[in-house]
Amino acid sequence: MGAELTIQFVRNYTAEPLGDAVQEAAQPIGLAVKTQFGAFDNLGAEIAALSSAPEPPAIVVVTIDLDYFSGGLFSPKWQLAQVMDDFNSLLAAIEAIPPKSFVLISTFIPAFRTSMPLAPGHPVLGRDSAAFELNRTLRDFIARRPNRCGLLDFERIAARLGEAATLDRRFGLMMKAPFRPEFIAAAAGEIIRHLRCRYLPPKKVLVLDCDNTLWGGIVGEVGPEGIQLDPYEYPGIAYYRFQSEVLAIAERGVLICLCSKNDEPAVWQVLDQHPHCLLRRDRIAGHRINWVDKATNLKELALELNLSLDSMVFVDDSPAECELIRSQFPEVTVLQVPAKIYEFPGLLGASNLFDRLSVSQEDKDRVQYYQAETDRRELQTRHVDAEGFLRDLKMKAVVHPVQSADVPRASQLCQRTNQFNLTTKRYTESDLTVFLSDPDVRMFLLQAEDRFGSIGHSGLIIFRRLGGVVEVDTFLMSCRLIGRQLDRALFCQSLRLVAQAWTTGEIRAHYLPTRKNGIVAGLWKEYGFAPITSVEGESYACPVGGLKVSFPEIIQLEPQL
Repeated sequence: MGAELTIQFVRNYTAEPLGDAVQEAAQPIGLAVKTQFGAFDNLGAEIAALSSAPEPPAIVVVTIDLDYFSGGLFSPKWQLAQVMDDFNSLLAAIEAIPPKSFVLISTFIPAFRTSMPLAPGHPVLGRDSAAFELNRTLRDFIARRPNRCGLLDFERIAARLGEAATLDRRFGLMMKAPFRPEFIAAAAGEIIRHLRCRYLPPKKVLVLDCDNTLWGGIVGEVGPEGIQLDPYEYPGIAYYRFQSEVLAIAERGVLICLCSKNDEPAVWQVLDQHPHCLLRRDRIAGHRINWVDKATNLKELALELNLSLDSMVFVDDSPAECELIRSQFPEVTVLQVPAKIYEFPGLLGASNLFDRLSVSQEDKDRVQYYQAETDRRELQTRHVDAEGFLRDLKMKAVVHPVQSADVPRASQLCQRTNQFNLTTKRYTESDLTVFLSDPDVRMFLLQAEDRFGSIGHSGLIIFRRLGGVVEVDTFLMSCRLIGRQLDRALFCQSLRLVAQAWTTGEIRAHYLPTRKNGIVAGLWKEYGFAPITSVEGESYACPVGGLKVSFPEIIQLEPQL
């Protein structure tokens, strides 16, 4: 369990039960959470205080009960226009909260019953539609600030649970505690979804069976024309909509792989030619379509992609196959196709395993990066030495300072990179935004390409200035780049750029061992650093003139790609 996360609740109702539920829900996923509450119904002053807090909380949750907001929903002086003005003023104050704090704002819950006649614009009857108007404003506000704010959709939760499981009329009136335990648990789950996205590494690979998973029936027996896969007719529509969900997940940068006991030509015939198959061959990052046991195939896929098994989600209809993977690889998340096939669409979305706060261009292009690895491996087999292979790749690199537009991708690298990651510091977008304005921090991204195409922004290094010493705070690269000397390109060029701004007599660096980053255990010694005393992990130092690393002559440095 990592460092404790502080969540500050700003509210105008008794939200302490929600804080307790968040703390309880965070424990099973390995997050230590501390919740704190300010004065009751002091929204504006508390938000203003956060803008000048010496140590802002990691998360701020702003949650408002419309019954008591802006003079109270039941006041005879209530006016929708005034409520909107007060709410916009509150949003303006929220915008002044320091970027180190990520702000979650809950939607208002619309009335479960409405008055007749329906007159949304009426100054009194408009109360019934006030929540919808405010929520429209809130959604627009958050959509324009994806790196700063997130939505807690209480409106959707209430619609799903219904009035009886949402509102506690008695405690709502007596103690201003309006929500029932069912709603509180669901709302806490929404907060945990945001925490997962910000502080835990996401799932990177979706591994799918084919028969009775991507389509109904066994293609080897009934042929492509006999399988159940149709945009209108049941049960084929259930598989069609599941494939649509798979495509939506692929758009977020998740790699799609096939692991099926099957005749390979028959599978490709479906993916290439079936008129209703949405998942086509060009979406597949890796596959094992054979009669070998699926545990062996899954392990081979992980090795081929150079990704860990705990980054994988496996979906199969067979209880035996699901149990095999669970027993052999407990770190793999296993989802079984439901027996009631009409429950199949939405399975992946309901799991929350593939949530993302943002999607970069590298995410959208990720499958092409991995498909190009096949060509690189083929080229490597034609060379007897690594040097010849690397030269033949004709690599090019750009090393440039991180700009505000690069922050989402830089944060993704911090959150997702495990193997080539010297310190494994999981910086959020808010953290990196703060670094941009810190004169004692410099951040650089590596963008690369070779003869087979772009490799995208795949490396990040962060330097800190501590007096006359420059410290490497973070140094990481995508696992796709390991062994290609691009780490040397990033380190040397970024250090040269740092030397133009800072006086650099000595460089210090750290290595904090984890279960996954042993591959870089000796990197600092290889670069010429010597061990020094350290409180945590391993620390190293090297005078600038003592470095044994140089920019690789097999990589061409470019101003842009």
